[in-house]
Amino acid sequence: MFIPRGKPVYENLATSYVLVDSLADDLSEGGFSGIVEVVLREVDCLIVFGRGAVLAATEGRLAADDRYSEDLDGQSELRGDEKSLVPSSVPQIAAQSRNERGRLSIYACSLDAARSIADRLTAHTLYTRLSTEFADLDRMVTKLTRENEREWFVEVETSNGLAGLIHLKDETCRVFTSAPGEASLRDFLDKCGQAGATFDVHYKVGSNQAPAVSPPASAGAGTPPPADATASQDAPVAIAGQDASHAVSVDEAPAVSAASVQPPAAAPASAESGAEAEDAAAVEEPPAAELRWQDVPARAEDTGEAEAMAEIKRLMGEIASTIETAARSVETRDTFSMYLRAGQLKMADRYPFLDPFGNEFEYLGGEIVFVGAEKPEAFIAGVTEALKLAVTSIIETSSQSVRLRARIEEDMGQLMERLRPELEAFGLDQYIEQIIT
Repeated sequence: MFIPRGKPVYENLATSYVLVDSLADDLSEGGFSGIVEVVLREVDCLIVFGRGAVLAATEGRLAADDRYSEDLDGQSELRGDEKSLVPSSVPQIAAQSRNERGRLSIYACSLDAARSIADRLTAHTLYTRLSTEFADLDRMVTKLTRENEREWFVEVETSNGLAGLIHLKDETCRVFTSAPGEASLRDFLDKCGQAGATFDVHYKVGSNQAPAVSPPASAGAGTPPPADATASQDAPVAIAGQDASHAVSVDEAPAVSAASVQPPAAAPASAESGAEAEDAAAVEEPPAAELRWQDVPARAEDTGEAEAMAEIKRLMGEIASTIETAARSVETRDTFSMYLRAGQLKMADRYPFLDPFGNEFEYLGGEIVFVGAEKPEAFIAGVTEALKLAVTSIIETSSQSVRLRARIEEDMGQLMERLRPELEAFGLDQYIEQIIT
């Protein structure tokens, strides 16, 4: 995890001398924007402030042998792989700090940086440890800029030690790096391409909503810094420091690379489910062209293709989510995503947009992300076939196949009753029958 650092205010203060709740009161009163980091023996805590308001508070363990590294400007930054980050609060962190000795540091940053950090701490993970050898970072960022219904975070680390966070929200792209000075998106991506990099992708739903702001801790006097502080005692706590961030318009997003992305030789989805995918191939499937777009009722034509696609994505996401939930209720392990990706790979020759490495289609959190240019009929047919393959594989490999099939059919029947008018408007009721038969 890469957290962009701003200007150090105080570093390595002993928690035995600092009352965290009183410190939070003082920072809130001063309109502070930045990070308070508390490192204890068993847990690491972060409190993010934006103009005096608590934007986020989390605790967890960041697993890394060398948790701190020096960036190109000589400042320390926190790096490591997330094990667990859970929401917390100022009173909880203050109570833990009083019970054991640790160290506390304060970093000031801009309000934009504070908001980006706070949002990142509460984001969900989509991909981890993707390599630029197999995945095109330029194309990934381009895809995410177009999918602005969500808030996206791309954490990147190059082979030469440069790290960065790309934050995409609404129509704004912010770039934070470990290098000194400002960084543009294009320059940063060029450096990543030259050096080679690994990157993680995280997301939040509802990007148009402001971060939840917690009220300041109860009023109280600030605690003076101890004598072992490395910073000057005369320095004000709320310093409006500058960080290595640069806001750019999404128009500056890189053009899609002409090189196609090739999957690695041992893609997890196909490797783990090869046998099941081959078995599923033997199942006779209904012809994909059985329903055609011109057969869909007039409502689709009235709404326009773009509006229709948005509704179709939502409904297909509902179908996939229903199957996933039914499988989880019977199976002890989560296999739906694996088998869906296997189905996508099998269908990729006929429906290239389904290629998991093509950066056009993704299923996550019960919703479908799609930024391609497929016609609705091809989209529905391709996703239907991939879902059918996934259902077939899940049932065939289940130790409770009869129970699982019955549960999927029951839940899909309830979905039909709940969303019948919407599904029938696009002919999806007939495609559901293809999936479960």
